[in-house]
Amino acid sequence: MKQSKKLFSLLMTLVLALSLTSGFSAKAADTQTNNLTVTLRVEQDAATLLPPVKITLTEADKKDYGIGLSTETLTPLHALAKYLQTEKKVSDENMSDYISQNNGWITSIKVNESDNGTPSSMNQTDTSWMFAVNDKSNLVNEKASEGSDYAIHYTSYDYPLTNNDSILFYGIWWGVYGKIDAYYSAFDKEQYNAATNQEVNISLKQTGIYDTTNTFGASADSIVIASKNGIPVPTEYDLKGVTDKNGNVTLKFPSAGTYTLSAYREISVENDDSTTTEHYDISRPYSVVTVTEEQLATPPQKNDTTVTNSKNKPASGITVKKPAKVKKLKATVKKSKKTKKTVKLTWKKAANAKGYQVYVLKKAKKGTAKKGLKSSYKKKATVKKNKAAIKLKKGTYKIKVRAYNKSGSKTKNGSFSKVITVKVK
Repeated sequence: MKQSKKLFSLLMTLVLALSLTSGFSAKAADTQTNNLTVTLRVEQDAATLLPPVKITLTEADKKDYGIGLSTETLTPLHALAKYLQTEKKVSDENMSDYISQNNGWITSIKVNESDNGTPSSMNQTDTSWMFAVNDKSNLVNEKASEGSDYAIHYTSYDYPLTNNDSILFYGIWWGVYGKIDAYYSAFDKEQYNAATNQEVNISLKQTGIYDTTNTFGASADSIVIASKNGIPVPTEYDLKGVTDKNGNVTLKFPSAGTYTLSAYREISVENDDSTTTEHYDISRPYSVVTVTEEQLATPPQKNDTTVTNSKNKPASGITVKKPAKVKKLKATVKKSKKTKKTVKLTWKKAANAKGYQVYVLKKAKKGTAKKGLKSSYKKKATVKKNKAAIKLKKGTYKIKVRAYNKSGSKTKNGSFSKVITVKVK
């Protein structure tokens, strides 16, 4: 992990150094009109700090706000500073307590006094503040990049805004450069409309945070969550569904009202010291579903991808005990002539466990893994009992199991078992 941090830091330092030489040449400031109206949103990795809000910028807003912003061009950071000054009454003298930046490289954003300023709200490591405009998270300064061996990127302090731009500041884990990607994600619609108990088809798309083409693909195996009152987080929501391989999920909304949508996807990454860390590998998306009262001709059918808690209200008052660590994990491989072999797993029951999650990592063959780069565990199965049968191809695997406890919409995970190595011949 240390080597990947150095690679990432070196890359970003080079990008910033080249950006400083570009000035504001790619998009002339005179393309900006006197007044600009933009939409602003701020997301940490698992919490919405600021839902979409309209901001009007004028010539008078071309000032440094006490944090060294451009006085010639209106940029995404101008929009954020304008919001803080008008809505949160933050003065120029105190703006650095809310926005900390160095030539567009943001180290801290606070929308509310209670915010911690970091890109992560869930103790995620190796995270950064990034920005996107109009669903493009990797903005290349084409003119400044001409004749250069490197793509020179805009930063949030030099990207010149235009009218009706949609701005997002988001915190995200940066992945393992060259090995494990992290992704900017977005729903296919900003607004969905539905009637009660009718199926709503929702699509989630993603693009790599290092992809300069901003090409979107399907965001598979992502957990889409919705809340009627408040904004959903991974531990509190009203409905949940998991996207299929095409990034699609179907939800039914049981009562009329306005629901807020978001999503997350968690992966487990093995570090150099054989420890593992959990990360969200997609940025936090946002959308709204407006549901009106309407009776269907036929009774609604059970939807396995939809989960609701009692009375469709957030289970904020429910206390969930953390389950115990899984112990005595064992594995046996069933002989077979088939390409995939069945691996039978057993372990001791864990206290306070409602179920168990099995994570698997395939070890690379000698000489094929790049030095210093990590592989990630994938969730292979979720079971209710203290045993599981999974199918694996020929190879050597690391396997670990953890218990989970759940009540309503609240879930707590236990510690992982000791990792065991399984050879499938």
